[in-house]
Amino acid sequence: MQPLNDLPIAVSLLLVILITVALAVSGLLVTRRYIRHHFGISDETDDTVQFYAAAIAAFYGIALGLITVANWENYTRAVEIISAEAASVGALYRDVGGYPQPLRDELRADLADYLTFVINTSWPAQKEGQVVAGSVEIINRFQDKLLQFEPVTEGQKVIHEEAFGQYNNFITLRRQRIDFVDTALPSILWLIILGGAVLTIFVTYFFYVPNVRLHIMLIVCYALLVAVVIYFTSLMENPLKGPAAITPASYQLILDTMIDSPSLPQGSS
Repeated sequence: MQPLNDLPIAVSLLLVILITVALAVSGLLVTRRYIRHHFGISDETDDTVQFYAAAIAAFYGIALGLITVANWENYTRAVEIISAEAASVGALYRDVGGYPQPLRDELRADLADYLTFVINTSWPAQKEGQVVAGSVEIINRFQDKLLQFEPVTEGQKVIHEEAFGQYNNFITLRRQRIDFVDTALPSILWLIILGGAVLTIFVTYFFYVPNVRLHIMLIVCYALLVAVVIYFTSLMENPLKGPAAITPASYQLILDTMIDSPSLPQGSS
């Protein structure tokens, strides 16, 4: 799917539909005469074919539906985690506003560097299935400064505790987001999806349709539907890859509205 991931959704979807429909129609034209004569296809066989075709389509539809729903739930979970990570950085930025200078500006600068790195470097790499390690250096630098600070007043102790709690939350969410980079359906599931599609389309060749053009049209409609469902299943397979990949808009929003905002008062928390 990597070549398709580099194309716009409309173009890649059209290619999948054309290939699926072409293969389905070609299979019909190649096997139609042989199937009709070898298996004695007639009106009398339609009831039997219809029973088995419906059973196969039902089992395949249930399996494909469950996989698609699981993919969608995985996608929405990734959206929630990414949004939560960005929000935690914003909250951490406000928390460190209670630290004395120059530590406050240093910590905030590290957070700004982290967001910039994620947007400009980590995200393009994630779309290629790669994880770059540059953000770890920024996080370690930020953590070292937090660990070295010794609060003096009760207020600083409260702020320091809150900042560390938010920092731990941020690290957890970041780790969960990175775990999605390698997300993919197991090969056995793709075997079920593609094998089931071939089987359900092949069974329709056994229906008795004297008019070949009508039979082709029915196959085209069925293959088109199968192609669309399979395509969008693959589109949701990894939330961070492909033309439907989640964008770093949440991080950009935090960077634009909070960290880069000139109206944000120093020391606000």
